[in-house]
Amino acid sequence: MSKQFQPVTDHAEFNKLVHDIEPIKGEFQQLIDDYKYLDSRFNDSENPMTDGEFDWWLIKGTQIDRTLSYIYKQVIDIKGGDQAFNILETVEQNKTIQDLYDQIHEQRLLKIENDPVLKGLYDDVRQEKINADRIKG
Repeated sequence: MSKQFQPVTDHAEFNKLVHDIEPIKGEFQQLIDDYKYLDSRFNDSENPMTDGEFDWWLIKGTQIDRTLSYIYKQVIDIKGGDQAFNILETVEQNKTIQDLYDQIHEQRLLKIENDPVLKGLYDDVRQEKINADRIKG
């Protein structure tokens, strides 16, 4: 057996290894940052992008699409289509819940007593959490 796959006996180390995506995330984050920058340049009507920036905007966008496609296909092969779909659905659900929490924070700053908008946002979070539990279940 390779040393790489020896048992991990320390609980803290195990948790760190399970949650550590930094080596992969760093390279992918650079791709995302490049694309976001180029995308902002694409939408800058006052300072049009150069031909080279346009080429790289298309290249980076295609790389993002192909990376997602490759990962999705691999997850389907490893865990099956239902599990791959559930993973993507959970990611979207978490994003929706985070967006609602951000709206709640902004609404709280208004300090409106018995705020119906805030109550509605709380209800939306509650419903999203119910939906998330249904997906996991």
